[in-house]
Amino acid sequence: MSLKSFIKRPDVKAKLRPIRPGLPRKIAPALMVAPKSERYMMVGTAFNYLLRFELQRRAPHAVARCWTAESAPDNIWCKNDKGVTSFRHLSRDDKGVISLAAHPDGDPHSLEKLAQEVAGRARNVVDKAKLAQARYVKSTSPTRLDQADLAGHAIRLAKLDDSSRSCGRFDSTFEEAAVEDVEDLLALLAIVPFNALFHDRVMLLNPIFGQTSSLVGGADADLIVGDMLVDFKTTKSDKMAADDLDQLLGYYLLARRQRQADPKFPAINRLAIYFCRQSYLWTLDATTWTEHPLFAETEEWFFSHAKEVFKAKVTEITWSGVKIDPADMKRTLRDLFNEGRLKLREPPTKAD
Repeated sequence: MSLKSFIKRPDVKAKLRPIRPGLPRKIAPALMVAPKSERYMMVGTAFNYLLRFELQRRAPHAVARCWTAESAPDNIWCKNDKGVTSFRHLSRDDKGVISLAAHPDGDPHSLEKLAQEVAGRARNVVDKAKLAQARYVKSTSPTRLDQADLAGHAIRLAKLDDSSRSCGRFDSTFEEAAVEDVEDLLALLAIVPFNALFHDRVMLLNPIFGQTSSLVGGADADLIVGDMLVDFKTTKSDKMAADDLDQLLGYYLLARRQRQADPKFPAINRLAIYFCRQSYLWTLDATTWTEHPLFAETEEWFFSHAKEVFKAKVTEITWSGVKIDPADMKRTLRDLFNEGRLKLREPPTKAD
């Protein structure tokens, strides 16, 4: 669970509803770039990567953190410092297509070998993207060909994002970038109002909220520019969902809490959504929430309830003295053994 899933809980939605801004939910600007495929979520993630790369090029002082996709190779296969390996169970069909194995069978060594191969290919995708991004941000006048090349890398990284999370998804085409998706990203990049997304001192790309993020199981925003936190939405819809506003409030609460713990964290006074397909930056003053008479009570409840919810999530379960994560309850002992989560030891010998 993360901030996004936390705010979708019925009890949380009910608590946030009274202070949710009662404003028009429809945005005025028309759709400028229509989707060129039905890979909506992947293209949205890819554009987040591409837009951050372009912002880095235009603002060398922008602070960026590691990419989500960077953890994909190790999440597919890795060996720890004690030599214990862990890996995702994959299968390859007759056509060579690799997918997650719902019910893995066969030689564990073969399963690990396949995972190790795929992890190497994923690492190659990440390494090539790093080289391309490093070249791009140094360019003063990139060509459309340069942008198209970087867009392809952004797409491949976006496909790896799912493999970086424990979400039960794996895109076997992570080494590919469809032409129509590249064209889609370039069209979106061409209409970005960069002046509105620039600050001469404070620019945090894909920021987290320090230790405060862990209070809700993890949270990262798209951009903090000056005193404004921006969420990117690559949707063709011209309507703002209630969840979008609740998510902004969640980010704001985390930012307030983190600034209390670390005064160096930027003070957020404005919340924004950038509608990428409409080239529209919608902004709202934080006072819209803070001046509501129920804000203080809601803020206190938000964190106390998060503590209860996420404390319950880490309840310890053991089997014969071995800790078992609740997420592993539907998995087999063989799965856990193959991943190095369980170890076998010889039974003690009895003295004669």
